[in-house]
Amino acid sequence: MPEDIFNHPDLRDPEWERLKKRIDEATAPEPPKRKRRGFLARHKGAVFSVFAIAAVVGAGTVLVSGTDRGAVHTSPTSTPTSQEPVRRVDLAQPFSGTPAAAWADGEAAVVVPAATPMGRFSAEEVAEVLGAVR
Repeated sequence: MPEDIFNHPDLRDPEWERLKKRIDEATAPEPPKRKRRGFLARHKGAVFSVFAIAAVVGAGTVLVSGTDRGAVHTSPTSTPTSQEPVRRVDLAQPFSGTPAAAWADGEAAVVVPAATPMGRFSAEEVAEVLGAVR
């Protein structure tokens, strides 16, 4: 019975298999590069369909809105509107009538919290810094 050449012990040697794998990797042909097609080339059917549907819908809208399907036109009745007149702003008191009218003006409007000790700083040191910031 003839011996199978692919089952020869020399071909099953780990060093031989590593060498064969390196040779196969070095001599393998590169796969062909695929040409990348543009968006329109890949989706031209879908793009055409969208434009066709939009054209049909647009034409239908124009046709339907152009016909007068027996609508009865009535003239609008004149009803008085209940709009408030525009209030003019008094520049001497621009905040009158708003929540800001009760606020103090200038530096007096800046209210700092009561000084309390913060970390390694005493209450007096904190009060001094708050006063300087104000």
